[in-house]
Amino acid sequence: MILEEYLKNLEHCPDESLPDNFGISDNWPIFLRANANELVRNLRESGKYRLIDIREGKARKRYTLNYLPGTVKLKIFNRLLHIYLTGRGQEKTFEEHVHSERQIENYNTTLVLTPYQKKKIPLLTWQRALVIVINDIAGYIAQKNIHACFPRSLSWHEKDLSKIVYYPTEGNNETGIF
Repeated sequence: MILEEYLKNLEHCPDESLPDNFGISDNWPIFLRANANELVRNLRESGKYRLIDIREGKARKRYTLNYLPGTVKLKIFNRLLHIYLTGRGQEKTFEEHVHSERQIENYNTTLVLTPYQKKKIPLLTWQRALVIVINDIAGYIAQKNIHACFPRSLSWHEKDLSKIVYYPTEGNNETGIF
């Protein structure tokens, strides 16, 4: 699916339907082809995110940031976390294998959104707060023309993996798969 179409669908979806229709859930990942240090610096400079923790070890880094209006925490890893791959690295179908391989080959950074902070955005569900941050990150991705994949952008019941959101759309079809 095209990123802009996905974002528009999120905007018009009732909060209670976001998990079932668009996969919005706790630990919602975005894969990026980006430098994690630069990503963190740019998010901090936007004034919308505050760095609260850095964990380092053996060439691995994890940054934790809070979305300042509240509710959402971001964890940025300087590597691809295979647990979030399409098929979770245990592909059962050929299509899952194709997507997992594409994700492994094309992305080097994982951003994970988690909705449970002490400070909450008033009058918003955690699902809607995640959508706000997804929109903000998508705007950053488009502005910087960063290659990205939203591996959990499908409804929980969707079997057509060609609807996974990739940015920019690549290939000969509208889904950006080939």
